[in-house]
Amino acid sequence: MTPGGFLQAGDSGSLMVTADANHQPAGLLYAGSSSIAIANPVQDVIDAFNPRCGDGFSFVGTTCAAAPSVTTSAEPTSAQVSLATMVKERHVARLMSSPAVLGVGVGAADDDPSEAVLVLYLEQGQAHPPMPQTIDGVRVKIVRTDQIVAMDGSCAR
Repeated sequence: MTPGGFLQAGDSGSLMVTADANHQPAGLLYAGSSSIAIANPVQDVIDAFNPRCGDGFSFVGTTCAAAPSVTTSAEPTSAQVSLATMVKERHVARLMSSPAVLGVGVGAADDDPSEAVLVLYLEQGQAHPPMPQTIDGVRVKIVRTDQIVAMDGSCAR
């Protein structure tokens, strides 16, 4: 899809799936722009529920015996995510002081999905000072986008 071609107001909560042939659940959409989508990882959403089928989770319309399994790819360890989160919290005010910085988050590196990184969302076309490649030993990933808005149905496009 082209940028701006698939996110619409009211899409919050939509299930995002992987682009491969298996279309595995990847996350629940909660915000985005015309060029990026921001979602809660599906495993985090599932983990927020109390298991209803022994050790598994049953989706509506399934039985415990047929509960789907969710496979995940390599991801950062909880220790890496905790470190990156601590670094983010320590530096977020300074980073957000630049008008070009729309947001600061924690994510996975594009070249190594098992590594936690700081994610800086920069507004396209907005001038900004040079951004660091690492902060306190944690790599920085830059994502350029237009304004990020909540997909709650109240914004006009």
